[in-house]
Amino acid sequence: MNNTSYNNLFFIGLFGLVLFFAFFKMGSTPLLDAVESRNGVNAVEMLESGDFINLSYGDQMDVWQAKPPLSIWLTAASFSVFGYNPFALRFPMALATFFLFIFLYRLIRLYQNADFAFFSCLILLSVKGLVGRHIENLGEYDAIFTCFAVAGTYYFLKYYDFHKQQAIYWSAFCFGLSFLSKGFGVLVFLFGLMAYMMMRRQFIKYIIQRRFLFSVLLFSLFPLLWLWMNNWSISTTFKANFHQDFLSYTIQFGDRNLLLFFNYLAQQFEWWHYLFYLSIPIGFYLVYINKNSLETNFTTSLSTYEPTRQLPKNREFTIGDLLSRNDLKPNIQLLLFSICIWVVLGIVCTISQNEQYLAFALPFLAITTAATIFYLNHRYEWFRYIFIALLAFTFWGQLDYYVKNQHYPTAIIKNEDVLQNVTSLACDSDLPTQNVFLYLRFLQPNLKIINSEDQTSELVFCRIENQKKYGNRKIVYQNGTYALLILNEESKVKM
Repeated sequence: MNNTSYNNLFFIGLFGLVLFFAFFKMGSTPLLDAVESRNGVNAVEMLESGDFINLSYGDQMDVWQAKPPLSIWLTAASFSVFGYNPFALRFPMALATFFLFIFLYRLIRLYQNADFAFFSCLILLSVKGLVGRHIENLGEYDAIFTCFAVAGTYYFLKYYDFHKQQAIYWSAFCFGLSFLSKGFGVLVFLFGLMAYMMMRRQFIKYIIQRRFLFSVLLFSLFPLLWLWMNNWSISTTFKANFHQDFLSYTIQFGDRNLLLFFNYLAQQFEWWHYLFYLSIPIGFYLVYINKNSLETNFTTSLSTYEPTRQLPKNREFTIGDLLSRNDLKPNIQLLLFSICIWVVLGIVCTISQNEQYLAFALPFLAITTAATIFYLNHRYEWFRYIFIALLAFTFWGQLDYYVKNQHYPTAIIKNEDVLQNVTSLACDSDLPTQNVFLYLRFLQPNLKIINSEDQTSELVFCRIENQKKYGNRKIVYQNGTYALLILNEESKVKM
């Protein structure tokens, strides 16, 4: 079998697995009382009201959402095609996860062979921090954000390292879409790109190029579009988004966790984080033992220079000198870039105390970890068995996670027939939890929310201590604080 056949086999095998895990039980796992349910309510009310600019929640302006609306638009489009259900809520995110792996695979293939790209993606696919627990299989912003950010990174590297001049415009376009899905979080990727350019000592050279300046202008159109949609209000767009994603975390908790990055890896990168930690001393060790032959190990140059009094034969290159050279080996370029991304993300997230953005470092942590695995496998033949065992264990954990986490609000499901005929909801307190409210929206998309005292409703949401004042009632849903009640015709509540 030739190399092309092997490459195709790696490609088909990987994306068969990605499709399986991206769409496996996607529509049957319960909705979470979290961002995905709120986004779903935003999308349902967007379609029902016809207002595609101003987000609402419970028929009121949603002041909690401080992000651009691209993810909500895509969710609304999915609802339009598949109807109101959990599958439609999560379909755009599952599709974005699939394309995320496509772009990541292609990014790695710019520098490395197919087996390295395959196993790097396989490591990433096996951790719940990306597929399962946080990004994919949830109707949140993060899969779409990460997909466009990785796509933008792929095109940027084609421009920067491979001199494909037109690719910079595609990079700006993808990063612009990434901004429209989550906001200023895209800056952490851009800071990583800047760090890579500075490590290569070519930052000034590129930022003054005309194409680069035009791409910056193209990217700027996306924040300006969001600003224009909100009547040029900086306080409700830029300021609110930056405060929600970064500043709010610095004051939300008491003591600052200086080990945030490492604690996150232990939970979300699972068993692979031990090999990632191992990569750091291995990297320093390899640099040290090869300190007299760094040029041979870092660059593709095979030519030798004639020694002179100024440049003796035993001239020593610094690592900085070698990283700035145009003949830097492709695998070193990929490793350097990956390190720049996760180091910048680790620093920014530790300062802001926002661990959610560390999920976007996982693709590049997987690349760094894969480099260590390939080195150990080349050095020790027995290490491949450890690697295979880790893959089997982590993928089994993925399947087990999907099967076991089933916690539906069964009272809602059992009363579907009754709730589908309800046209209004009277709130004698706050609104229901986000997931319960979205289930109600799925059953009755145009459910009217009543807070007025001169209107009546047969469906009431109230605090536990207040439910006795409603006469003939049936409890649909109840937790330790709130209850959702259905009243008969005689005991309809008047707010």
